Amino acid sequence: MAVAFRSSLREFIAPSDSALPADQQTVWLLRPLDVFDNAEVADAYSDGTGGNMRRLLTYLRLSLVGWRNFKDESGADVPFVGLNGRATDEDIRKIPTAYAHELVKAIFEAEAISRKQAGE
Repeated sequence: MAVAFRSSLREFIAPSDSALPADQQTVWLLRPLDVFDNAEVADAYSDGTGGNMRRLLTYLRLSLVGWRNFKDESGADVPFVGLNGRATDEDIRKIPTAYAHELVKAIFEAEAISRKQAGE
């Protein structure tokens, strides 16, 4: 059975942070992607010129809407800029590559249809 689109934000803590004390964990705020978001990615790369990593970064740009407890090397909070409800390239450049990979994986896992939803 299909379940209606959920619009609530979800907090994500990267597996690499899960063993840290709560006050040291970065919390990433992700919104679910809708069919229009997915169409935007498909349309942007329909000519085959976009690489896979570019596509993944676009998904990250569309889903990431903020963070908490994300610090720079001096321990200061890193501001989330955002624009029109999306992460900017400036925001994404601040994220270490390993964390970006974990975030993209979490986005796709949240979007996957479960076996139960698929009727299996």
